Amino acid sequence: MNDHREVEKMFKAFEKLRKGNGDDEAKRELVDRACAALTVHTQIEEEIFYPAFKEAAKKTDDTDMFYEAAEEHHVVEMVLPELEAADPASDEFTAKAKVLKELIEHHAGEEEKEMFKRAKVIMGKGELEDLGTRMEERKMELGGEELELVGAGASSGRATGRASGGARAQSGTRSTGSARSSNGKRSHGSTKAASSSRSRPSSASSSRKSSKCCRRSRATCRG
Repeated sequence: MNDHREVEKMFKAFEKLRKGNGDDEAKRELVDRACAALTVHTQIEEEIFYPAFKEAAKKTDDTDMFYEAAEEHHVVEMVLPELEAADPASDEFTAKAKVLKELIEHHAGEEEKEMFKRAKVIMGKGELEDLGTRMEERKMELGGEELELVGAGASSGRATGRASGGARAQSGTRSTGSARSSNGKRSHGSTKAASSSRSRPSSASSSRKSSKCCRRSRATCRG
C-alpha cells in the first residue's frame, strides 16, 4: 500500500507540470521513476503474493479476483514501454501518463479494498508476515527501496546508502516462483501471474529483468 501511495504522489506531481514551460525534462524524470517503481512492485506481487493468494483461494470469487488482478497488471505492462518511448513534449505522452495513472488508481483501489482484505481472511497471520518479509527482501534485491526513496524526494546519496542491499540480487533470492498469464505474454521485464501453475525463475533471469528496467529509468538502481 505504501508503494501505491508513492506512485500516486509521482503522478500527482506530474499533473502539476505544464506543457511547453520547460517542464518536459521533469515530466520525463517523474514518469521514469514511476515506471521503474511500478515494475519492481508488480514483479514482487507476481512472484510472491499473487501465487500465494491463488493457492489459498477457497471460493470461485477468490480465483476470479486473482485472474482479474493479473490481467490488470498485464494492461499496465503494455502501457509502460509505450509511455517510456513517447516524447515528453507530445500530447501522446501526456495522454498515456493520464491513462496509466487511472489504471493504477483503479487497480490499487481494488487490491486494497478487496484482495488485501480477503487475503487476511484466507491466509494465516504467520503466512502473511512471511510473505511481507519475502516481498520486502525481494524489493531490496531489485533496488525497490532505493526507487521508493528517490520517488519520495530523498537525496540520491541517502537512497544509495539505504539500498546497498540491492546487490544481493546477483547471489540468489528467496522468492517463490512466478506465474505467467495464460497467453504467455510478458512485457517490460515484469513476470505475469495468471498461470495455474507456479514456476521458479532463476536469479540471473530476475536480475536481467531488473537491469532492463533500470536502463530505461533515470533512477539509480542496483537491480
